[in-house]
Amino acid sequence: VRLMNAGLLGRSGCGETPLAGAPVLTALARVVDGEPQVVLTWNAMLDDAAGERDVERYLIFRRRVADAAFGEPVMSVPAGQTTYSFVDADLVPGVTYVYGIAGQDCSPANSDIVSSAPVLT
Repeated sequence: VRLMNAGLLGRSGCGETPLAGAPVLTALARVVDGEPQVVLTWNAMLDDAAGERDVERYLIFRRRVADAAFGEPVMSVPAGQTTYSFVDADLVPGVTYVYGIAGQDCSPANSDIVSSAPVLT
């Protein structure tokens, strides 16, 4: 039995790894009240805006530029928009970070991580 509020209508699939396509992830450093922040903005991934339309959330990753790989996500943002933003204020001043986003579907499978350019706080 399908329930109207269960989110099943309009979904054409879930199970294939989400396709990132070519989203653009921008990281912009700023200072607010003497504290560093990074504002992330990005556009919807291919399987969010089209394709299977099964991206449920975006995982946000952060690493210091000296680190070789991303660890666990620092935040997730619900999918369903054409453009997204997130403000990261849990930062150390004077450190250069690289951010990444990955789309996650209901299986939960993740897309490839799309990285930003390094940003100095």
